[in-house]
Amino acid sequence: MTMLNGEPIETPDISTAPSAPGTATAPVRQDQTSNVLGLMSLIFAIVFPLAGAILGGIAMSQAKKAGANNTLAKAGFWVGLVLTVLIVAVTVVVIVLGVNVFGGLFGELFRVCSELGDGTHVVDGVTYRCNVA
Repeated sequence: MTMLNGEPIETPDISTAPSAPGTATAPVRQDQTSNVLGLMSLIFAIVFPLAGAILGGIAMSQAKKAGANNTLAKAGFWVGLVLTVLIVAVTVVVIVLGVNVFGGLFGELFRVCSELGDGTHVVDGVTYRCNVA
């Protein structure tokens, strides 16, 4: 019981109050934005894998908040992640092999020039232009 202008008033019991007609809860519907992001993540995962993985993660987060499942977002996330890891691995291998191959070639060039000195030299049909500064 509460007071209004000094007069006691009864507080209605909410548990026994009838519900309004037509107020059934609607099923949770996934936001269209996360559907679009899921599709974009799959497309980007093939073209720009890191961007696809990021978009897929965002879309999965939005779908989770909406209580839905976004298969396209999951696919985009995983495809983008796997391709990103493969690209990084291939890049590292190419750099390591390139350093070994070119390092050996340049090492040989520096060795020959250090032995022959400044100037242009022809050794076994190969011309070396050495300028030791």
